[in-house]
Formats: sequence, C-alpha cells, structure tokens
Amino acid sequence: MEYSGCKLLVMALIRSLVWNSFCTGSKSKLIESGTLVGMGQRMLGSKAGFWPWLAGVLLWTSAVVAQDLNTITIQEEEYRPLRARFSGDWSLDIGGGSYQHGKDSFEGAYTYLSTNFNFQFLKQFKARISPMARFSSGRVQDRFDAERKNFVFLSEGWFSYKPVDQVDLRFGIHSQRIVGVRMLVSSMAAFPGFQEIVTVPLNEEIKGRLIAQQVIPVSSSDNLEREKAEPTPWFFTTQAELLGKTNGLEWKAFAGAFEWKDIPAKTVFESRQVGNVGAGDVAPGSRYLYGHRGYFGGGNMDYDFTKQLGVFTEYKRLRNIDAPSDSADGQLWAAGPKFRFQDKTLKLGYSNYFIESNATVAVYSRSRYGNTNRIGEILTAELHFEKLGFKVYGEYYRNKPINIDPNQFDMEQVYIGMETDSASF
Repeated sequence: MEYSGCKLLVMALIRSLVWNSFCTGSKSKLIESGTLVGMGQRMLGSKAGFWPWLAGVLLWTSAVVAQDLNTITIQEEEYRPLRARFSGDWSLDIGGGSYQHGKDSFEGAYTYLSTNFNFQFLKQFKARISPMARFSSGRVQDRFDAERKNFVFLSEGWFSYKPVDQVDLRFGIHSQRIVGVRMLVSSMAAFPGFQEIVTVPLNEEIKGRLIAQQVIPVSSSDNLEREKAEPTPWFFTTQAELLGKTNGLEWKAFAGAFEWKDIPAKTVFESRQVGNVGAGDVAPGSRYLYGHRGYFGGGNMDYDFTKQLGVFTEYKRLRNIDAPSDSADGQLWAAGPKFRFQDKTLKLGYSNYFIESNATVAVYSRSRYGNTNRIGEILTAELHFEKLGFKVYGEYYRNKPINIDPNQFDMEQVYIGMETDSASF
C-alpha cells in the first residue's frame, strides 16, 4: 500500500482548514492576528465554515479509500482464528457519595462496570464496542438531573478503517473524552457520526495528532416538545495535539475549534435549567439568543523529580465567540504532588474553575462541575496499589452560581470509592 494515501488525507485536512480559515465574511473585528486565538476565530468566522471543511475531508477521504481498496491484499498471517483477532478489557468502580443542591439531594452507593471489546477484521479494519453499566441505590430528591438513574449504554461503538498506519477513519458512536475539555462536553457523552485522526511521529519522544469529528449530539423530543420538524443537530470539533514523554516527564498540549449547530428546542429548554440563557417559557419554541462557536485548548504535565516525588499540572480554556464577553468563557487549572512508596502511589490534587453561562450547551457539559454559570473548586486524593491493580479515591466538589438563576443554588458533592485497573479478557 502506497504512502500517498496518507499524503492525500493530510493535504485534504490542511487545505480544508486553510479554506475554512479564510471563508470568514465580515468578522474581522474578532480576529487577533498572529495569535492562536485569532486562528481559532478565523476558522469559525462563518456559520457555514465547517461545511467546506467537511466537504473537503469527505471528498479526499473517498479518494483514499477507493485507492486503497483496490490495493488490499490479505496476507497469510491474517487468516487467524476468530479468537486470536478478538481482545478486550474491563474495569470496576464501586463507591458511595452524597450530593446537595438546594432542595435536591442524593445519598447512596454506585457501581460502574466498563468494558471494551475489539475485533480486528484485517490489518486495515477494526471494530470497537464499549458497553458501560451504571447503577446506583439510595435516597434521591431531584428535579432535572437523571445522573443517578440505572442504565446500560455504549460509551463507544465504531468501525475503523486505516489506509495507512498514520490515518484512522472512524464511523459509529464516539466517546467525547477525545476532546479533552469536560467543560465543553462531558467525557461521559457518546455521539454518533464520523471521526478522522492523523498521527505523525515527530521523533522518538514527541508525536503530533490532528483530530476532527462531525457528530450528532444525542437528544429526543416528542410532538408536544417542539413546534415543527427540526433539523438534525451537529457538533463539530477540529483540534491539533502534541504529546511527549521523556526522562520522567509526560506532557500534552492541544488547541482546537468547535461549533454546536441546530440545537433542538427541548435541549435548549433543558440547558436553560442548568445554566444557559435563552428565550421561551416552555420547551416548544425555546431558542438561544446567539450561537455556540469558539475555540478551546490547554495542556497537562506529569513530572517525576525522583522515584519517590513528582508533580502534575493541568490547564483548560474555552471561549464561545458568539456569546457576550461576560458569559462566554470557561477555565480550569489543577495541580498537586505525587508520592511513591514501593509499589504504592499517593496523588493529591486541587482544581479551581469557572464556566460562564453560555460558554457551551449546558446539558452536554460535565454535571459534576454544575454544568454552566458556575465557579468552584475540587479536591481529590488517590492511592494506587500498582501490584494489586486497584486504587482507592476520594473527590470533593464545591461550586456556586456566577449569576443569580432561579434554578441554580450552591452545590456540594462527595465521592469515595475503589476502582480496579483495566484487566484483559
């Protein structure tokens, strides 16, 4: 298989990003030339900016797939038994906690079971299915939040085609933890659609990744919850990452752009109950006063000074360029020490964050942060027994509304539990 397939796709992605950057209409007052912020804003200067990008990716991807399908040959070693082409792993999280938010509360226990099933059809074709079960039992007093209900769902379920080792084209259900900013979209969210990932090793210690996705935010509404047939909503992201690991230092830096498009009225109404601002007294006809397009970025670092002592830091940033400046931003920073004793590692952390009312679509933001219109802090402690393959953890969340909202109050959450490392089966 020729390497030209990878070149074509990389050229397509770069060309489409450049095209997107200059299809900007009259938004010049938003552009800060020469800065990463300016790049993100130029990429999103037109409401139709993502469609030239998507058309370019699909056109060139089709050319790559057509070229590579004609050159696929099945090697003798690929005629393996089905069992040899199957792999999987699982992990278990058991704990208890409490939640207080105005008159709402929860006290009880929970269990999470996470699994991954992988099947390698051929060298170029792979499928992954990741069912997750979440159960809880206790006293619940709640209004809007379904976080503590029992259910089983797919955190991932996609088919992957790799024309070359550096390019991964996926179709199916995609976990949003790949975005890496839980203020923008929760890592528990799973949306159907497309993902394209290009990985480029720069040297033995550093690699770059370009990630793009076009997915449909999960939602539903019956005839009484909308005025008419609504267009399909979309969530677009494009991001570039650098990852490195050397001499006790592991780090990651990334930046990207996003757009939420055609959000349904019911989702708008539910988001206004957890931080967003909009118009409409009931679900039918509810709407935002402006869009949700912008940029995000950040990084994290994990460094070991010695075998016994280390430190970690994290920074995340988010901005909606369509919203007023006093309701458009989100930011989180975290830091803490690590202590290693033989086969045990103790990790302590402190985080401080805020997410303004219209930085993102609130129902898709992380609920433990309080969704949007929140300022708060997080304390964490984790003791990992490496040889035994599990960790004990504790988490404390405290936040309050930034602006007065009749649906939002001061919030406190405490979680204590035990989680196993991933084990193969």
